[in-house]
Amino acid sequence: MQCNICSSTSISPSLGSRLLFRTVPYFLEPILSFNCKVTYIHFFFLSAICINSPSGMPSNPAPTPVLTPTPVKSPTSVTPYCNWGPLGTGESSVCDGEAQGGEWCNVNKDQCEDGCGGKWCTTAPQPTPAPVPVGPQPTKSNIATTTRYWDCSGGACGCSYVPEGLNNPDEPSHCYSNAMFKAPKENEYGAKYYGAAAISYHLGGGGWMSEGCGKCWKITGSANIKGYESVGETTIVIKGTNFCPPANSLCGAGPHFDIAAPGFDVLKYSLAHDCPNLELDELEGFQACSEWMIDDQNPDKNCDCSTFKNPILKAGCKNFYSLKWDNPQVTYEELDACPKELSSLHCGYPYPDEENMPETCASNVFEPTEPTPPTKAPVKSPEKECPEGWNSASWTWYHSYAPCCPDSPNYDPEYPTTECDLYSACKYTGSFAYAGKRDYDWVGQNDIIAFFSTNGDNASYENKKIKIKAKSQTVTAWVLDTCGDNDCNGCCTKNSQPSGYLVDMESHTVERYFGGLNEVSGEVCWKLDNSPPTGYCSWYKCDGEVQDDPYCNFDSQNCLGECGGSYYCIINSTPLPTQSPVTNAPTTSPPACKGEFHLMVELKTDKPKENKYFLFQQDGTKWNRIIKSSGLKKKKLNVSSHCLDMSKCYKFVIRDKKGNGIDGWYRVLLNDIQIHKVTNWTSGNKMEYEFGICPRPKK
Repeated sequence: MQCNICSSTSISPSLGSRLLFRTVPYFLEPILSFNCKVTYIHFFFLSAICINSPSGMPSNPAPTPVLTPTPVKSPTSVTPYCNWGPLGTGESSVCDGEAQGGEWCNVNKDQCEDGCGGKWCTTAPQPTPAPVPVGPQPTKSNIATTTRYWDCSGGACGCSYVPEGLNNPDEPSHCYSNAMFKAPKENEYGAKYYGAAAISYHLGGGGWMSEGCGKCWKITGSANIKGYESVGETTIVIKGTNFCPPANSLCGAGPHFDIAAPGFDVLKYSLAHDCPNLELDELEGFQACSEWMIDDQNPDKNCDCSTFKNPILKAGCKNFYSLKWDNPQVTYEELDACPKELSSLHCGYPYPDEENMPETCASNVFEPTEPTPPTKAPVKSPEKECPEGWNSASWTWYHSYAPCCPDSPNYDPEYPTTECDLYSACKYTGSFAYAGKRDYDWVGQNDIIAFFSTNGDNASYENKKIKIKAKSQTVTAWVLDTCGDNDCNGCCTKNSQPSGYLVDMESHTVERYFGGLNEVSGEVCWKLDNSPPTGYCSWYKCDGEVQDDPYCNFDSQNCLGECGGSYYCIINSTPLPTQSPVTNAPTTSPPACKGEFHLMVELKTDKPKENKYFLFQQDGTKWNRIIKSSGLKKKKLNVSSHCLDMSKCYKFVIRDKKGNGIDGWYRVLLNDIQIHKVTNWTSGNKMEYEFGICPRPKK
């Protein structure tokens, strides 16, 4: 491209060029004119530069308002002083009139520049001439450029902490709470998110604790990525928590917001990316979106916010990504005061260490107006007094199927998203550490808790039952899960105080016994329920020998499914966890089996004349037949029910006359729990299944 050169006294720009007036104070500044060479403009000169428009610009662009400059006065001599610029160096000083560095640095030029590294200033500061706009101008807002960053370095506003293990106050890391988070509903700014940014010198950014630190701006921009135009315009409120130096060309050119977005620091252009040294455990996350929209313009590639472990960082990454902002221009308006959620975020010196840092440095989660799981608001009360033999524990609740998760059967788009955004609720929908994946109905029918101990012995409570005293009730529930600090920024340990134990009750259990989720607060008393186990998994037969495997022994689903067991053996009449309702269950009521177990056999076959099933009961060395099928119907669900004494040993046998199996399926259930099922029997004339208390055969 050829550069059109214009004189500052006689300006006649050709079509396709635009006129730019700038007054450059105090120092030499390079001005880039697209592909033209750098032109240096000396201080106190008003210069006019013609900048060629890029290809594709209309030949007759809309006229740009002419800016009339204010005359510049000659510098005035003052008492010399030592000064540092916005980069904290003498070289970047603009001699703003502030004597810095203390008495010693201000004695003479040598001590200032050689001893203190400052700049020796001998003239009074000159105000930057303000162009007077001609023509219509916005009255309340201005235009700014944007970029995104998260380099982990501490920053110029003290919004930082010292990571554990480094213990070097000179190597702080940016507070996680600076990540973008959802603004309260119906906030006065109409903002979707609150967040933080490094700000340019034009917005008050500068050296340590400059004027712009802690100020807030309302900024509005539109999605500018092809294919995502429908995202439209979004307003956010941003707090200044760092300084974007002029070394970044956009920051040196005018008002600029370098928005704090975890994972989006563009490594090839970053001036201070220090995440590998400061945040090694989150390194994968901090590089997750660094190439987004850089070399590949497909917005669906090169960004995976799920690689973050910390929920605050993960949410900040996802929230920025949802804007579909690829460095757009925005309108901005400085606020008189920050929203309380932003003003309360930690910024200050000396930097706290990781162990003692304020919650508002680690997290930007605030009390919402709608009820959310109290795991997010630990109760700090004296340890509860419990009866002898009982222990105290903090009491919280959670959703196994959070209504904010789109894949949940109870999904509600209006439900608060705190659990989903910050606590990995959608990652673990219906999943339990000690019981595997369970459907929504099963969760709703069983009494479930997640149990956490600061003693490091969580595994010892796996699939145990505990009794819980709360609100004048005693509830017995299964420990099917624990609480993970990595999923909620340390909430498990925090919420377990002062007792060191946490009972995190599944929401259905709470509602069944206590009416509403708001009833959960404070502490409860608990103790282990030492009733004998109800069943066990066997890979041979039901011989009474219980393997030490709580996960596989929990129920038939774990045993016969993931664990690959051959039999799930029932060993007493204590009710087991309720299974999901039986599909195609009979319409008639099952027999009332007082003190015994209810056996149900379901069979569907296309060859009822070839198939029969039997149930035998062991008597010493003999097997006595006690049940024989009859009247089986073709292509219909055949169901039979019986009552059994589970202190005996039983054998279920199904036969096929022609030796080609059944064209269908069958299963055996005990107290509505499936203990045996076959769906693909294509050869052989007999299948057997033993259950109950069966003696181990002599070797």
